[in-house]
Parts: sequence; C-alpha cells; structure tokens
Amino acid sequence: GVGYTRQAGNSFVCVGLAKDGNAFFNFSGIPNGVYRDAVTGREVNVTNGNLQFTVQSVSAGIYVKDGPGMIGESGAGYFEPCA
Repeated sequence: GVGYTRQAGNSFVCVGLAKDGNAFFNFSGIPNGVYRDAVTGREVNVTNGNLQFTVQSVSAGIYVKDGPGMIGESGAGYFEPCA
C-alpha cells in the first residue's frame, strides 16, 4: 500500500491506497479532529494525533478532517463496499 497526507489551508486529508492485498496505515502527527472516510463513511475522532485504518485490496481510504463522509454509492467503481 501507499499512504500520504496533504494539507491545503484548513483542509487536511490522510490517503491510503491498497492494490495487491489489504494494507494497514498508521498516520501520526496529524491535526486532531473528526475524520470521515470518503469511501466507506467511517468516522474517527482523532485526539492524540494518530489515525489508523485498514484498506481492503484494490480500494482506498480517504480520511478528510471535518469532511462530509461517504461520497458516491457504496461499492461503486473500484472501491470497497461499505459495511
């Protein structure tokens, strides 16, 4: 898997991409707040600067600080279906 973060103004995102198998991501030193995954809608309250998540093979985790949550339909395209 490949993971990275990006910041633009007050917006912050943690992205994890998995291709050939599930991938675990551990981001540290990130701003505290509520992060919502644009793929599954999962919500995580970060209070210690750490965000951890697992991405299923051939999918992505796109955790946006104060983001709207799931974008699009569950299981659409290459992304994992939402549980």
